[in-house]
Amino acid sequence: QAPSRIPFEGFPLIDYFPKPITSIARNKKRLIAASQIDGSIDIYDENESFFVIHHIPSWSLTSIEAVCWVDDRLFATGGEGRVFELQLYSIRPKASVLLPGGVPARCLVSGEDILVSGNDGGYINVIDIAHGCLEIKTCLASLEDKILSLALDEKNRKIVAASDAKGKVYIFSLESGSTLSTYLVGDEYAITPTIVWSLLFVGNSLFSGDSKGNVSVWDVDVGVMASTFKTHTVDVLALAASTDQNTVFATGVDPTIRRFDLCITERSTQWQPSGFIKGGRRDINCLLFIGEGESTGLRSYNTDVDYLVAAGNDSRLKLLPCPHTLATLGGKGGLTRKQRRKENALSKLPTPIHLPFWPFSITPNLPLAAHFAEETFGVTEGPSARICLIQHMDHLNLYRLPRKLTKKTKIQPRHVLQLACIQPLRGNYIVTSAISPCGKFLAYSDAVRSRILKIEQSASQKPWHFDAASGEPVVTLSRFGWMSNTQERRIRSISSSVSSDNEAAAGEEAAGEMSTSRFFLDQSSADLFVTSTKGENSLGALSSLDKDFDSQLAGAAPSTRKRKASAMMADGGQSEDQSDEASALPPASLIVFTPSSGSLVTVDPVNQSVVCRRLDTGIECWSLSKHSVPTTDNTPVAPIHILKMAKFAEKHSSLILLVIASLDARVSIYLFKEGENSPPTLLFTCPRAADPIHISHHPRPVDIALRTGKFKVRKGESGDANSDLKSLARIAVFYTSGQLLEWTLPLSLVEGGVKLKGTPKTDPWLEEFWQQNGTAWRRLMPRFCYLNYYYGGKILILGSKNLCLTVDRRKKVAPKDVQWAFRERKNKISDRCLHIFDTVKNAIQHAVLSDRIAAVTLDVVAANAELPVPLKKKHFGT
Repeated sequence: QAPSRIPFEGFPLIDYFPKPITSIARNKKRLIAASQIDGSIDIYDENESFFVIHHIPSWSLTSIEAVCWVDDRLFATGGEGRVFELQLYSIRPKASVLLPGGVPARCLVSGEDILVSGNDGGYINVIDIAHGCLEIKTCLASLEDKILSLALDEKNRKIVAASDAKGKVYIFSLESGSTLSTYLVGDEYAITPTIVWSLLFVGNSLFSGDSKGNVSVWDVDVGVMASTFKTHTVDVLALAASTDQNTVFATGVDPTIRRFDLCITERSTQWQPSGFIKGGRRDINCLLFIGEGESTGLRSYNTDVDYLVAAGNDSRLKLLPCPHTLATLGGKGGLTRKQRRKENALSKLPTPIHLPFWPFSITPNLPLAAHFAEETFGVTEGPSARICLIQHMDHLNLYRLPRKLTKKTKIQPRHVLQLACIQPLRGNYIVTSAISPCGKFLAYSDAVRSRILKIEQSASQKPWHFDAASGEPVVTLSRFGWMSNTQERRIRSISSSVSSDNEAAAGEEAAGEMSTSRFFLDQSSADLFVTSTKGENSLGALSSLDKDFDSQLAGAAPSTRKRKASAMMADGGQSEDQSDEASALPPASLIVFTPSSGSLVTVDPVNQSVVCRRLDTGIECWSLSKHSVPTTDNTPVAPIHILKMAKFAEKHSSLILLVIASLDARVSIYLFKEGENSPPTLLFTCPRAADPIHISHHPRPVDIALRTGKFKVRKGESGDANSDLKSLARIAVFYTSGQLLEWTLPLSLVEGGVKLKGTPKTDPWLEEFWQQNGTAWRRLMPRFCYLNYYYGGKILILGSKNLCLTVDRRKKVAPKDVQWAFRERKNKISDRCLHIFDTVKNAIQHAVLSDRIAAVTLDVVAANAELPVPLKKKHFGT
């Protein structure tokens, strides 16, 4: 039987600190771009349940103050004083233009074919984007002070509204550039001016929000203030209008969202306050309105409602439901108390949805990731290594994890030992990384190149034991390169002369002790990696551990940098430039080691081609590029975001099953033989899943689980009753829509390889489950970001932010399995097919290991401790 309790192993990490959101923008395809104060940008897709489909790291753009869309084109500006055009699936800007007037540029608004920007030099620039490039069309005006806010009315009056740091609002003609009106907000003789932080054109009116908490309405035709409302106690930072222009929402440092409705009578038309929405406790910097029926949402409700997307110092997006814009206060004035209660019960709003600080993502380049050397866990003979690689934006940390938590180890001290810290060349930042299953190699890539490092135990130490007295490092790291690979990389015939049997043996040898005649190991890398001499540290003190290493690296950098070229040549080695060229590989957007640790598979960030290289020779075995569809600007349409591999058992261990998933919602299954130069053979392409709510939309894969071997065929999977065990490959795919599908591939193992025997089929058990519980699943279950097989493949395990769910397909399906899973979540043993283990909090990543389940979590308490003193009273998540 399956275990009654899942052994979790959680590791609190506080290196990642949520950054406030400075600006958000939404396009017609329901993509939301959110910029953070550190310069990073996340692009959310409403159609994909608000999963992040692309992440632009902070090192690509130094500072971002404003973002905007023009159709499918994304633009941003900020501290560099430039306007950037960003590509949807690239971390590098497509184009940029330098703005005259100074830095930073704080505001950017868009029209049909133009952009209007304002900077601290007082310049308002109009940028032409009609021909696919960025050209400064004209300088609309040059004011005496900083431009803090802009609003554009291109369709009706062709005017631009701008506010400066002296409390003035200007109206300019977009065609002639002349000043049409000038408004002074607040008292002219006040010591400190009233600053206008936000502007918005709504119909024939101009709304403004200022530093005194006032929301003012200006009549642009007459040039006077029509009305003003003291609705906030402090600064109003954001304004948003409904689609029909009949409702305006205002918020800011006082995070209460105030609502204003347009009241139309026979004699007059005026704006009136009509209610409020609680937005939290932290400052709201930006606000978006999503009308009824525009968004798929995260759950299915009985009532279609309008939504407000709020973001700011809470460092995440909040989806706040609001009543329909037509339901004004005047329409309910004649209702009795009983009628009002009945109407409120019928039109009850759903609860607000707060996206997690760490957004669920289907993009591979995230600022934090964890990789585990799976074969180093659960070792029965000798001490196990239990190696974990943590990827940060500018460095890698290599850890040895403690023993599994048992009754015997509870009374013993359990420590996390940091083995090494790896930093790329100064100025470069890590894009992706991986560690081999055997724990002897690690690889990483920045925007310039990829590196492979070899991990070796120190000969003078006991296996995986740190001696605090001697201070000797537990492991040593060496850069991995190839002595004679300058010609071997170009001449493919060298490797083809070797027989396939010898190549397979060489692949197995690569996982162990490789032949030193083909590669070299040295410490002459331009990168810096320092092994640990600090000793063991407690599990709850990872933050201080990292800080100690930062100071150690600063002192060790001059002595552990590069060896002199003359000394290297005297030793018979290569010069620094030659060895650097010999060991560096092209940059990659995704890196994965093969299951035998004999080869490295990478994805090219430009053309999305998949390349396999042998570790013992450095020679490219094969390249796969036919699945990538390039566009006219040489950017891929569907970047690859998932690479999974599994090998076959025993004599067929050199055969590797490769699964590739891309953002076009397709999952392709290939087969290749490790060590051979023949490209992978396409076995099967899974049909794109159909969204149960939006038929024309195809959800994208979130995670994939892969398993090969001989399995018992359940009734309905095969018509052959003569054989109980069959060679099968099972591929389980979890989608952004919450669907879980499994494809079973019947295989025939022959000497030449593996052939597909029959037609792949989906799991009938899962089909029955979705028919009976699909609606309840979408309504009650959270979004999951992790999928894997558990307990010999009989159970599927799903990981989310605060819970872990097991799907036991050995048990029968019942109509209310989802509801019963929440009711029986406290029970250790359940007769239902679903069982919830809610023992993790703020998890960002999960991993099923041989002896445990690891959950990488965010330590919110430690993150609050890092806050400035004025913000400590406003805790995250409130």
